[in-house]
Amino acid sequence: MNINTPTKYLTKGSQLPSTPAKTGLLFAAPDPSSPARRPLSNTPQRPGLGYFAFPSEGAASSSPDLSESVEKSRREQQKAYLSFLHQEEQAQERERESNRLEEERSARLRQQAEARTEAEALRGEEEWVRSGGMLRDEHGNWDHTRTQAIRDELKLRDEEKCLLQRWDSYERNWNSLLKGKAPDDDSRDVHFHDIPWPVEKDVSTELDLVDLTAARMEEFFLGSLRVRGVKVTKKERVRSSLLRWHPDKLTTLLTRVVEADEQRVRQGINAVMACLQTLNTNI
Repeated sequence: MNINTPTKYLTKGSQLPSTPAKTGLLFAAPDPSSPARRPLSNTPQRPGLGYFAFPSEGAASSSPDLSESVEKSRREQQKAYLSFLHQEEQAQERERESNRLEEERSARLRQQAEARTEAEALRGEEEWVRSGGMLRDEHGNWDHTRTQAIRDELKLRDEEKCLLQRWDSYERNWNSLLKGKAPDDDSRDVHFHDIPWPVEKDVSTELDLVDLTAARMEEFFLGSLRVRGVKVTKKERVRSSLLRWHPDKLTTLLTRVVEADEQRVRQGINAVMACLQTLNTNI
């Protein structure tokens, strides 16, 4: 009986109006005329338990393609990141190398500037000592030790300069003697004193045969080898001199010697060869 319907409107034999069936999704009553639905699974349902919803076959088939695309994207990103790191490392290495080169260049310039300053200071001291001056130390006292050291250095430089000039003059005189006459000129124009003998000459006297001593010639041949920086060895100097003074090499020169000096020239050549052979034996 519907409590909302007044009883006075009810007559004998009348029926209460039926409540319409609810058609909501949750409260809808099953339609007897519709076919029975197949259960989602064969597993018997259990009260109070839910169930899992699995994707359809079409959705499952697209999962491998999606995973492959994601993996490919991840690899590309990783590759790009590694490339970026490599480029950054190279840029840092180039910067470090540039800084290193700049530091070396700056250090080299500083050293050159310091060397020039020291050289200028040394030249000033040498000029002062050469002129007879005396150096002082940092306290203003006379520096006899340094002054004497500079005097010794200046003396050694002068000696080395003389030795080199003497040998250079000897070489130039030989070249001039051998090239100073035309091949078809058979006149005799060479005297004893025209030969570049390997001894120190005294400008006040004329060189003679007695001046060609073994000691003086040895000093002449080997003296310039003591100069600092000279790379020629004793063996090289002696061997080259033996070739120059060998009588067979001087045949053409002997034909140019005046008859009055020919004998002395031959004796002088023999004396030079004897000295060189002794030096060659003692090398």
